[in-house]
Amino acid sequence: MPRLNYSQLEGVQNGTEAQLAYLRVAAPEAVRREEGYTEAQREREIRNLLLYCKMDTAAMAGILFVLLKGEKR
Repeated sequence: MPRLNYSQLEGVQNGTEAQLAYLRVAAPEAVRREEGYTEAQREREIRNLLLYCKMDTAAMAGILFVLLKGEKR
């Protein structure tokens, strides 16, 4: 399995950052507005989360593949 490089991602590079980004994205609009979190920032963060999740899912699928391959021996 090729090594994944999360550091190439913008903003969300690990699980903790993903959780914090999700909380900002999912916050009620009034809270986001009060904190000065713009819609453009929210949209960018959603894209960053999707890229992180895509990479993380590929990693999990790779691990499952290796585990299942080993089981068949």
